[in-house]
Amino acid sequence: YERLRCEENILEPLNSFPPSEENLILTFLNIRSLRGKSASLKHHKEVYDSDVVFFAETQINCDSNIEEVESNMKPFTMIFNNDTDKFKSLAIGYKESISIVEHEHVSGFSYLKLKKNTYCDRTFNILLLYRSHQETLTSFFSSLHTVLSELPDIDIIFGDFNIDLLKESEEKRNLLYCLQDFNPLVDFPTHVDGGAIDHIFLNSSLNDALVDGLKFCTCLSDHDVLKIEIF
Repeated sequence: YERLRCEENILEPLNSFPPSEENLILTFLNIRSLRGKSASLKHHKEVYDSDVVFFAETQINCDSNIEEVESNMKPFTMIFNNDTDKFKSLAIGYKESISIVEHEHVSGFSYLKLKKNTYCDRTFNILLLYRSHQETLTSFFSSLHTVLSELPDIDIIFGDFNIDLLKESEEKRNLLYCLQDFNPLVDFPTHVDGGAIDHIFLNSSLNDALVDGLKFCTCLSDHDVLKIEIF
């Protein structure tokens, strides 16, 4: 956890997405405790220069007091999906430029339908998920299949799957089959151990949109920040 003890970015990004009324910037991070890091997040431009931020493994329990986190995360308005298993807890933050059309959640999955009025009239259906090492692949794929069946119009999936797409394996093949209508965007390591376990999947319907992606290595977590711009 040497990375978590440092005070500056380990790597400076080669470029970044400037905030604009003409784009939509979405950021994902397995934060490994949002409560402990929410106060310092505002100092991380790569996270705060986003329209919407998606967090996995917030480690916030169902009975936790979230007022301090909500205060620290301003100007983001927060939506929490807190679980009895704190490692499965998720959170989403959105700025006032974003209109939330619908949101719902079950254990390990959060769904959000949103639009950015200054960008376009189109709504985006986004799924956020986290699969722990303890959850069996059979259980996870069953849950994922159920969620996708009930929410058939998902455009973007963010999540820590704990499935390394850089390695050939049965779980990789099963995941790609389950998400055969989606294109994986991440083809690089996202974790200090070298695996690509954090992912962004884009529905093939987004082929008509221009999408660019970046990753940032920070001291916020042992996972990298993943960021996409739709313009």
